[in-house]
Amino acid sequence: MASSAPAGSVHTVFSAECNPMFDWHSVALFHSHRTSGQPGGITRLLACDKEALASYRGLDIGPTFVHPNLRHWAGHNYAALNKPGSVKAWLESGEVPESVEYVLFIDADMLINRPLIPAEVGARRGTVVSAPYDYLVGTAQGLADLFNVSNQQMMARCGGMHLFHLDDLRRIAPLWLEYTQRVRVFACEQPKRFYELASPPAQGGEVGNGRRRQFMWMVEMYGYVFGAAEAGVPHHKISTEMMGYVGMVGVAPGSFILHYGLDWK
Repeated sequence: MASSAPAGSVHTVFSAECNPMFDWHSVALFHSHRTSGQPGGITRLLACDKEALASYRGLDIGPTFVHPNLRHWAGHNYAALNKPGSVKAWLESGEVPESVEYVLFIDADMLINRPLIPAEVGARRGTVVSAPYDYLVGTAQGLADLFNVSNQQMMARCGGMHLFHLDDLRRIAPLWLEYTQRVRVFACEQPKRFYELASPPAQGGEVGNGRRRQFMWMVEMYGYVFGAAEAGVPHHKISTEMMGYVGMVGVAPGSFILHYGLDWK
């Protein structure tokens, strides 16, 4: 049975950068946190270097924790490094509210459609609630073997959003960043091999080069899957109800989280 948690013990975080696009995302996400009735607080994890921060005018958009931008780590240009990097920095900062027991981690280009209550959706210590990313077929094609990932039976094809017990997130976060960095280096040094191991078979009409670039973006997703397994977190409760795409909600109340990462009409 899921452990109960008072509403205030859930805290929402999301990663952003200090630029106009992320500011628009942030305004919408903060607004959805209020209007959805999502319990607990919310913090924007803002990747912003000192030089950019000096002229940045959006600090008052909402509660914000600032950390160094990892986009250009080791000469790369990969913004998704800030996802694990941001939450790792936040956890190590001493600024996590003492009442927090669960953390809802979502992307900046998402909206909270209805409240996520840990006890109601099955989150508990040792069980992370997530959305399915079935296309992460590298979990079964030998990609993890290249990085000597332990506990491969625990790998789960999930992503987009995660609802963690704080203890689990503390274990996962540093490994999430480490594996994202390792997979990124491999993907850049051996892009063809990474594509072969990380992607499902192409469907008719898909453009090769564009599709390969898309799977380069998924480095961080594999970083999470490998890091969570290495951390020994035994269970992921994966449900299509957790996340949907804006424009695809046909029946109320819709998914808990709405992602506007795809074009729609």
